[in-house]
Amino acid sequence: MEKRYDAISFSDGGFPIKILRDMQPVYTNKDISVNTWHEQFELLYFVHGGVDVECGFRRFRTEDGDIIIVNPCEAHALCYRSGTPRYHCIMIDPALYSSGADLIVKKYIEPMSKRRLHFNNLIRDNKRVKSIVEELLAECSEKHSAYEIAVQGYIMLLLSELFRNELRAVYSEDEIIRLRRGYEQIAPALRLISENYKHELTLASAVGFSDSNYFSRRYKEIRGCAPSKTRQVN
Repeated sequence: MEKRYDAISFSDGGFPIKILRDMQPVYTNKDISVNTWHEQFELLYFVHGGVDVECGFRRFRTEDGDIIIVNPCEAHALCYRSGTPRYHCIMIDPALYSSGADLIVKKYIEPMSKRRLHFNNLIRDNKRVKSIVEELLAECSEKHSAYEIAVQGYIMLLLSELFRNELRAVYSEDEIIRLRRGYEQIAPALRLISENYKHELTLASAVGFSDSNYFSRRYKEIRGCAPSKTRQVN
């Protein structure tokens, strides 16, 4: 599965946040095949759902009001599925939230930027996160006096809520290496799924695994679902 680096530019380098409103994914009848990644923290707020979003090797089908978190350096892609999906996109460069006190930077920001921790990608029932995101969007839209201070405050509030209630995993350096090797092992299987979306596949033998049980365990560890459920949404 191809992964392409996405160089994100900001109109104001001194205040690197980008808001893209009322976005709509391009229609395609093909499976997700190209993932992009970047260093920035990204949040997608789906006013209307109907989109499959892939983050890493996990896939989610969005509903109205869902929020998707794309962790820094996490490969991701969107694929239109049904209805009239519409979403807002918030892109935040690390420079905007990594200039705080040393304790905050070392304890929270550095592990996030170095991919040692991952927030939940799908946020569906956290009203606090949704409220903060809506306030942040309003501040960026209205741009009242000193709105930059308010925006930075909302970003820190958002991160604190994610750390408290939406932290999915914290990894050591050794675990990061192990997971990367695991990704490399199952990548051929994901490529086959993408190329043969409508066909039944015996994935283990197709990608060179003689032990189907071992393949299934490794696949579930990385993807979060069994190979037999790869066509369903996690």
